[in-house]
Amino acid sequence: MVNYFGAVDHRRLTEEFPLGDGFLERFRRLSRDELFDRQNLRFRRVMRRAWQIPFYARRYRAAGVEPRDIRGIEEIGLLPTFSKAGSVHWAALTANMRRVTVILIADEGSDQMVSSPQQTAGAKRNHGIDVAPLTLHIGAEISGVDLTKPLPADQLKQVRDAFLKWKVVFFRGQHLDHAQHVAMARQFGEPTIGHAVFGHVGGFPEIYSVAKNRTANENRTAMMVTPWSGWHADITAAVNPPMASILRGVTIPPYGGDTFWTNLGAAYTGLSPTMRGFVNGLRGIHKFAPRESVTPGSEYNKRVERRALESEHPLVTVHAETGERVLFVSPSFLKSVVALTPGESHKLLEMLWEHVTRPEYTVRFKWNEGDIAFWDNRSTAHLAPRDIFESDFDRQLYRITLVGEPLVGVDGKPSQSIEGLPILSAAEELRMMAAE
Repeated sequence: MVNYFGAVDHRRLTEEFPLGDGFLERFRRLSRDELFDRQNLRFRRVMRRAWQIPFYARRYRAAGVEPRDIRGIEEIGLLPTFSKAGSVHWAALTANMRRVTVILIADEGSDQMVSSPQQTAGAKRNHGIDVAPLTLHIGAEISGVDLTKPLPADQLKQVRDAFLKWKVVFFRGQHLDHAQHVAMARQFGEPTIGHAVFGHVGGFPEIYSVAKNRTANENRTAMMVTPWSGWHADITAAVNPPMASILRGVTIPPYGGDTFWTNLGAAYTGLSPTMRGFVNGLRGIHKFAPRESVTPGSEYNKRVERRALESEHPLVTVHAETGERVLFVSPSFLKSVVALTPGESHKLLEMLWEHVTRPEYTVRFKWNEGDIAFWDNRSTAHLAPRDIFESDFDRQLYRITLVGEPLVGVDGKPSQSIEGLPILSAAEELRMMAAE
């Protein structure tokens, strides 16, 4: 017999339920019958503890497995496993102090792996997708999907569910071209024009070039820097900010250039009940404002004036899909709070901006070429890197945003446009431009 070890580090499970340093060696000395006699009870105990940990419960249920399905080691075939060449006769979950792995026992010299019917059914249901959370409140990496092709219906649902739960999800090494990026985005919504103010990539009206020295970064050194400078949700000056954004890394510096996201739902929950009650009924003015102290003929200001955008949004919104309350404060766009004096508005907003950018609500993502970030623009804000301007490294990403709806407050009142048109789909925007 030959032992094959699955390549999964389940530190979380062993921290919750260590089985002891000597367990693995004792396991290896047992015959199959002895293992079944001695370990079924222990195995059931391990599995009961595993199902109490959300990470494992999600993984098992994604494979269509419930706790009642696992009565002993003979049912191990129902669980997600890792295949090696060989004919599988049986499998067992084992542990030592550092890791828990799935061990597959196979005949030496066999060339084919034979999956049990349960394993085959589970694989068909799960399609190999894995969602790995990165922090307590926000961010997860998704593996086992190929975004260069249309996703199967079950994978599409799992990605969407992870997107709603973790607010931003990351896919490593996808290496999409422009056409594949657009096709991937269309599976989740209708793409907007690349950027309503700053334009789009030639030949691909749905794509915005997030280049290091783009117009949006013009005269950046003249802006005052605070701890919340640069944090924003995308284009909240519009009455219908994009529902989601999909950012693709193409040219990535070897170090530096990380992006941050923060969970505005968790930030709302983190306020005191008194403060939540106060901000629930407030509304804020979001505006794409021209920049001061810029040279005459500023391209940034020309574009901002050409597509003026100003809207009134609830300070606390109710998420259209989850019903979660969100502290919708976008530092780069939110200029004032309605019905407060300028001094009151300024102090309140600074307090809220400081609150939503607290580290415990955030995730930091280190990019590699081919990576994709997909975030919920209704419940997050993000921060583009500033350190890239201190190096000679280039940085090029491309973004697609999806058409959104006006936001709704706790009182049921929607966002209101003060100036400017809603952000439409790429096709509608092009027709509107052609008619001008």
